[in-house]
Amino acid sequence: MRNITVKISDDTYRDTRVWAARRDTTVSEVVRCLLQTLPTIARAARAFPEAHQPMESTHSAQVKPQVS
Repeated sequence: MRNITVKISDDTYRDTRVWAARRDTTVSEVVRCLLQTLPTIARAARAFPEAHQPMESTHSAQVKPQVS
């Protein structure tokens, strides 16, 4: 298991700690859950697209749609 360090504002930490305490859990457990489910969250995928997109073939005759 790896440890990570994240800098957040005091307000964010306090709000998250209260949120977790109301659910009888810890901030660490909340963060662990978020990180484990991150790959399946569509919103995260849109916000952080993969940096390495597959290269288009120069031999294909694909037509790209135009945005009006």
